[in-house]
Amino acid sequence: MNNNAINALLSCKTPKDIQACITAGSDINTLDSFGRNILFYCKNPRMIDTLVKAGIDFNHVDNYGHNVLFNQRNPHILKKLIDSGVDIHHKNGLGQTCLCSLADNISCCKTLINAGINVNNVDKCGRTILFYVKNHSIFDLMVQAGCDINHRDNQGHGIFEICYSLGDFKAKMLIRHISMKDSSPVIFNYLNSESLQIMDLLQKKNLNFTISDNCQVYLSANENEMSSFFSELKKKTDISNTHFRHIVLRGYDLRGDIETIKWFIRNDIKIDKKQLEQHIRHDEICKYIAEHERKKLSEIMKQTISLMPVKRRL
Repeated sequence: MNNNAINALLSCKTPKDIQACITAGSDINTLDSFGRNILFYCKNPRMIDTLVKAGIDFNHVDNYGHNVLFNQRNPHILKKLIDSGVDIHHKNGLGQTCLCSLADNISCCKTLINAGINVNNVDKCGRTILFYVKNHSIFDLMVQAGCDINHRDNQGHGIFEICYSLGDFKAKMLIRHISMKDSSPVIFNYLNSESLQIMDLLQKKNLNFTISDNCQVYLSANENEMSSFFSELKKKTDISNTHFRHIVLRGYDLRGDIETIKWFIRNDIKIDKKQLEQHIRHDEICKYIAEHERKKLSEIMKQTISLMPVKRRL
């Protein structure tokens, strides 16, 4: 590893300067502490030709398993490198191509697609580029280029699953591309006040959806909003077996509150046991749950008895 040699080559302004360094004994395949040669840092298209002619290893892989394309964010340089013979299909240790590294740069993505990169490459997690894109325009570009929107990873998860970290992004993505959705159910791992609208759209398109166990909820602490939301949710799908996890009520700290938790219990909305166990008033909550269950059982027994036939004496 020789950072000084790399710096000397990087200081060259023209192909003539590069040739002078080579004549003076500089090794163009010298590596820095990241395992990269000068081609990884080259910003001049003309210098690329000089380096390739001088015998630089243009398919060299650095310490991270990346070739020179992974770090190149200039679409013109990127195209020049590809035209010079750099392997566009090279994969790093995670099984990802450079498309994953450049998934936030639409110009570079277009360059790679035009050069024939495989947009359906699957990494070691079984995921395509669509699992990593966080930009609407780039997502749509990948779909237009033929990336399978219904692909599932090694865990059976698809990109249509609505999760907390990308909930709003995925919801909008789903609305735009709902016509391409297959018959498999959309899984909601995250719910907010806008989720009901998405469910309405899915029902209109005759598409199924499910609420995952341990689903996260993000709502206002307003009791009317909570009541309205869960009433509508129960009309749309069965949540009797769902234990909601990480219920976040805007402007409220559920960890120190018990009345809101009692509201959930009274309305037969289950909360994840671990979240309840961590509550500072856990014992009181357990007693309230037991009392609520006792009342429910009592009501069921009363209804059963009232429906039983009464034997009358003749």
